[in-house]
Amino acid sequence: MKDKLMLHEFVLEAIANGYESFECVVEQVTRWGRVRDRAFTHEEIAKALESAIGEGYAQAYLLSPQPPHTKQVAFSHELLGEIYFYVTRQGKQLVKDLEDQIEG
Repeated sequence: MKDKLMLHEFVLEAIANGYESFECVVEQVTRWGRVRDRAFTHEEIAKALESAIGEGYAQAYLLSPQPPHTKQVAFSHELLGEIYFYVTRQGKQLVKDLEDQIEG
């Protein structure tokens, strides 16, 4: 259970500062996992993203150079290479709360 919470925390932190592709999320989460001697699979990371979206902490988007530049879409395992992820306002608050707990 602790690893699952850590993974969800890492995933939210990875997408907290901007739209991120799945591969960027995997790269960042993998790096942070190594620091804590934890390894997460692509499937586990995808499920954590899907869960964060389901809980209202994140959203999936298609990005385009033409307006509209962002289009909110449903999470899809089949489109992981095409969609980007970003935290919601609720997700940003959760990340801030978690950071405050670590610092306090």
